[in-house]
This record gives sequence, C-alpha cells and structure tokens, in this order.
Amino acid sequence: MIILHLVFFYGWKLQAAVNQNGEVYVMDQMEDGSSTVQIFSSSGVLKQMLGSFRFADNIAQDFQDKIYTIDRATYPAIRIYNANGTLESQFGMPGPADGQFLAPITIKLDRTGNIFVLECNDNWARIQKFSNKGKFLAKYDDFGSFIGKKELLNLALDMQGNMYVTDYYGSSIRKLDSSGKFLKRMIPLGTGNGQIYLPKALDVDVKGNIYVSDFNGERVQKFTSRFALAVALIG
Repeated sequence: MIILHLVFFYGWKLQAAVNQNGEVYVMDQMEDGSSTVQIFSSSGVLKQMLGSFRFADNIAQDFQDKIYTIDRATYPAIRIYNANGTLESQFGMPGPADGQFLAPITIKLDRTGNIFVLECNDNWARIQKFSNKGKFLAKYDDFGSFIGKKELLNLALDMQGNMYVTDYYGSSIRKLDSSGKFLKRMIPLGTGNGQIYLPKALDVDVKGNIYVSDFNGERVQKFTSRFALAVALIG
C-alpha cells in the first residue's frame, strides 16, 4: 500500500535543514516577508508548524534543535530561536568590519556548534566564523583566483571542518581547509556525468560524500570525498 503525504508550501522561496534525528525543517516565505517553518519526521509526516519569523532568509539547525536564520527585517543579522520558535538571541550589525554583515547568503553550523556565515556581493566574498553565542572568531576570504564575476552561492562543512563553496559563474566547487587556507577548485566544467555547470546548492554528509545541485545540468550528483562521481541522483 502506498501512503501519500500532501504538503502545501505557500511561500515563494524554500530553505531546508535536517537535524540529527533526520527530521526536516522547511522554511517558506510570503511576499509580505512572513515565514513559516514546518517540521517533518524522517518519513515525511508533518509534526509541527512554527510561524513567528519575519524576513528570514536561509535556515540552519543544531543538536539542541535550535533554529538559526539570516534575518533581513531592518538590517542583516543572525537570529537564534528555540525549538518552539521563540526568539532567544540575535547578533550582527551592518558593515564590512569583522563581525558585521553586508551580504549574508548562507548559514551553517559545525559539529561543535560554531556558526559559519557566507557573504558574497558582486566581486567581494568572505566566510565569517562565530561561536554559538555570536562572538566573532575568524574570517576567511581566500577563495583562489577568479575569471569574471565572483558569485559564491552556498556553503557546506565536512566533519573535519573543511569548507566547500559553490562558484556559480566559475562552475566549480572551491575547497578551503579548517584554517581557511584555499586548497583547490574541484569538479570539471560541463554537463556530462561527473561535471557541473552553474552549481547552486551543495551539502556534505557524515561520510564526506558531497552532493551538488547544478542549474544548467538540471540534476543533483553525489561525489566521494575525493570528488569522484558516485551517482547522479536526479536529472
């Protein structure tokens, strides 16, 4: 017997995060800036809906089920909510200095709870690292050389703390080690198997496998930690 779960998302933009139990947190945003977060079990059953978010963009989640969002209500900031969707704290002010935000795009957490925020605006980009209390810890802005426009769209972390970013116009994945040292560009340009073209999203699982979604290749591919193609999942 096939069981179908019908879920309706009313927003124009979706973001998702997964906790340690496999529960999926999905955020959608309406045109007026209001957002909801729907929490699903690992089997896809809706468990809870939270609706106290305004102008929230991107979402992350930690081992205590706290929710982290990039907030754009008045100025870019990181907001931290408890498991019930109640705001606990926030940090960040507008500006280019360390600990400030100009163009935050993606928020991710490492296994110890440190917060990483990728920012990119035309030809300028950086990753800032904060403690789970919002204290500025480090800045990483060496992504190697670029030809043309710099457009870094997404960030992922592996269990060793290495950082991976999607280079949209460069059609590649760029890897930095845990200290922020640029290591290399990976995955060749193209639309064939094992190649990527205009990548947008990526993630890394606990085994170090890398999942990449590329726009023009119209698919998701799974790579090993050495960036050998494992399987084309969708497309």
